[in-house]
Amino acid sequence: MIKAFYKDRAVSEEINETDRFDTILFAMGRQPNVNSLNLQEANVDFSEKDGIYANKFLQTSNPDVYSVGDCLAAALSKDQAEQYPGCGPQFTHNSDVQARSIFKNALLGEEIDRTKTWLPWTTYTEPEISHVGKYGHELDKEGV
Repeated sequence: MIKAFYKDRAVSEEINETDRFDTILFAMGRQPNVNSLNLQEANVDFSEKDGIYANKFLQTSNPDVYSVGDCLAAALSKDQAEQYPGCGPQFTHNSDVQARSIFKNALLGEEIDRTKTWLPWTTYTEPEISHVGKYGHELDKEGV
């Protein structure tokens, strides 16, 4: 199955023909690389598929270990992973925000909640595609 996007519509169909395009966007998934971190010995909950589980303050199951970036799971715990599978947003600017939050949470005693941090999403295409906040389907589900 090939998903093709044309200027005026999106179609999802099998394409058995030759066509010419000006631009092709090829996207590959990424996975958190946690296998070599020896997390079991550090008593840090994780999964190969989701990454490292950390609470809303980015603290792992080991209270002395925090997690940020591409290896951070979307779920706050293994119990929540079925509802929120996979890793969190994998953006450089997200890792920067998380690192600053950890500094404030771990060293300054602040409580910056990762679930309440606004994160802009941008796909650098021509034109760019961006959003910040919740999607329409999430607001519908919450009755907003």
